[in-house]
Order: sequence, then structure tokens, then C-alpha cells
Amino acid sequence: MPTIRKNKMNLLRSLALACTVAAATFQAHAIAVDWGPHGSAESGFNAPAQGMINESFEFSVGAGTTLAAVAVANNLPPVFDLRNGFVQLFRTESGPDQMLAMFGFDGTTGNVVHTFASLVAGDYYYLVTGLAQGTNGAAFLLTSTTVANVPEPTQLSMFLVGLAAAGLVLRKRRPA
Repeated sequence: MPTIRKNKMNLLRSLALACTVAAATFQAHAIAVDWGPHGSAESGFNAPAQGMINESFEFSVGAGTTLAAVAVANNLPPVFDLRNGFVQLFRTESGPDQMLAMFGFDGTTGNVVHTFASLVAGDYYYLVTGLAQGTNGAAFLLTSTTVANVPEPTQLSMFLVGLAAAGLVLRKRRPA
């Protein structure tokens, strides 16, 4: 029994050492970019060296804002190679920040748009994560745009009815 326990302890020590060496092999890239108030279009580009990617793009929006975001990696193995690329949208909270959405990206996702509708006023950030494995790391582009709110059909019909009623009132008030 003591031999089994001793073997388990040696295995755990070896596993801990292997994890430490693996973690030290890859550098972590943590960059925070502050866009300030979100404009009509914002972009973030980076070409990190090999290792884990953990980058945030911070911004604020007004009430009812709708955002459209797209991300793409410039995968040209073996030079640039991004694996497990993800973009997460968080709202900054007084407690833990709230993740609102998440989508994956790679070298083929440049035409896939992700929409986040009717955000409440406040501070937000996109968190970009992944693993840069190319000899020169990886390259990615994140683009975020505001989307004009399109009126609902009922709002539009009520607007047209009101406009017609105002036109009738003006027509009746006009002297003959």
C-alpha cells in the first residue's frame, strides 16, 4: 500500500512539473485597448508572438445601441497560425463582469457578422483569446460597428397614421 501511495505522489509531482514547464514555454499576451465611447466603427489588429492570446478592447455605449462585430485570423501556417480563436462580449459590472455573447473565429470567418442588439448604456469590452502557434505567432483583426436602429413595423405604421392625421387636420384648417 505505501508503494502505491508513493507512486501516485511521484506521478502527481511529475504531472505538476510538466504543466509548469508547458506553461512557461508559452508566453501569455495580455493587452488592453481603450476605444472610449464606441464610434461608428472601431477596429483592433494585433500580431502577437507565439503563446496564449488574452486581449481586451474596452468601450462604452449609450442605451439601445446595437453592435455588429466580425473577427478573422490571418492564418498562413507555419508563419501565422491562430488556433481556438474566440471573441467574448462582456458588460462591466460592479461584481463579476457579465458575458453576453461569444463566437469563434479563424481564417475563414471574415464574412460572418455577429449582432448584439439593444445594449443598455454602460461600459463593455470584447475579450479576444486564442493560441498563436505560427513561427511568427498569429495575426487577427476585430471590427465592431454600430448599427442604425430600424423601426419596428408597428412603430412605422403608427408614425404613418399620425402623419396622415396631421395632414387631414391641416387640410381642414386651410381657408377655402
